[in-house]
Amino acid sequence: MKTILFAVFAFISVTTMAQSVDSYSQVMKKYLIATNTLKNMQTMVPQMLKPFQTQSPNIPKEFWDSVNEELLNDVVNQMTEMLTPIYQKYLTQKELEDVLAFYESPAGKKISDVTPKITSEAIQVGQNWGASIVTKIQARMKEKGYTK
Repeated sequence: MKTILFAVFAFISVTTMAQSVDSYSQVMKKYLIATNTLKNMQTMVPQMLKPFQTQSPNIPKEFWDSVNEELLNDVVNQMTEMLTPIYQKYLTQKELEDVLAFYESPAGKKISDVTPKITSEAIQVGQNWGASIVTKIQARMKEKGYTK
């Protein structure tokens, strides 16, 4: 009898855990869509194929089109599957749902839309800042007589 109860308890636990993971994955997928993460990944697929196309000009365009389509169709499920365990380590499902609620709000939609532009400009600012630091260090080294 104890064995049967243990087996039933184990089955319920595993089933509940599987449902929990599946539920989290569904929220994760919505989050990846709301944050434009999947959209950005989908724009990367054709870019990733370009070097292969260049290296293998003898392969027909139809092949590359079918590979592109297949990869684009897989992006949603693959990214959700790969990122879910990472997010689960740091965010509960409730927390992820709260974050998703923000990204579904007008302000969240706006930040999703402008993040690529902000990132691009921030990279440029960071590069300029880094260059100014190098110039300051070189000037200080020269001032102290360590370089000419």
